[in-house]
Amino acid sequence: MFLMAPVTAVWGVLMFGEPFGPQTAFGLAVGLLAVVIVHRGDTSATTVRAGHGHEGGHEAATYGA
Repeated sequence: MFLMAPVTAVWGVLMFGEPFGPQTAFGLAVGLLAVVIVHRGDTSATTVRAGHGHEGGHEAATYGA
């Protein structure tokens, strides 16, 4: 999903002769930076369990430490 913008930008340049200027490059770099920040976020264990098909099943969720 995150590759849609760069692929579309390159496609536009190659197929339709659209300009690929500094603003476009800057916008793609900002998007890449955002993806890096999100993926570097909290790396602690995340566990989600739910009782499947059992009456009175217990649901437990642990997010973070």
